[in-house]
Amino acid sequence: LTNGSLSVGGTFQQSGVAGSFAATLTHTTTLSGPGSQSVFFADVSGTDHFGALIINSPATTTLLTDIYAGSIGVGLAVGSVTGVAVTAYITGGGFSDPNGRWAVPTTAFSGTAAVSTPAGIASNVRFTNGTSTLANNLAVTGNITVDNNGVLVINGKTLSATGTFSTTTGGKLSMTNALDSLKVVGSVSFTGGATTGMLTAGNLVIGGNFTATGTAFDATVAHRTTFNGAGPLDRKSTRLNS
Repeated sequence: LTNGSLSVGGTFQQSGVAGSFAATLTHTTTLSGPGSQSVFFADVSGTDHFGALIINSPATTTLLTDIYAGSIGVGLAVGSVTGVAVTAYITGGGFSDPNGRWAVPTTAFSGTAAVSTPAGIASNVRFTNGTSTLANNLAVTGNITVDNNGVLVINGKTLSATGTFSTTTGGKLSMTNALDSLKVVGSVSFTGGATTGMLTAGNLVIGGNFTATGTAFDATVAHRTTFNGAGPLDRKSTRLNS
């Protein structure tokens, strides 16, 4: 599955042995049925995956399991893309949703491609298992997590979250450009990998509490952290170990 296109008007289901549907980025799958559609993968390890996935159904498209895709394009003017307790992994960095129809609980970016997104995503967002470099400003309605040795590079852009921000399981944040801006309405937690030499510029704005362990937050004097929450800072849950 290295080229061409597959158009699906009904249910998409992968089953059988792992690797039975493993498309490259140059292969396109389009969901274009007139009614509701669903997507199911028996293998959710990432061995089976879409290449480029385009969702054009005017009704509801439901992800029944986690999915992996090189890129995802949502062309819906009506309808929605949804799921319950599922994650859509985007491994090639490209995600478009010009009409805001994406309602999947968690959107994860992995791999080493530049992350190109719409201006806003109404989903929890993960940056995982690779270096994700923002190609544009992004406003997340939800939480942001950097995990599984992932590295998030702000790259002179503005990233914001209405929820929380955290690094964990080796995840790291990189802010080395004076224009780097990370704005978090909720609390921020750094328990991931060491960031020595990676937080040298930019501004981290925090509306909630701040927790850091070890060198997971190791900023230089040129990096600014601003607390701007409306309420008092809970000092019991605020810890700086660097």
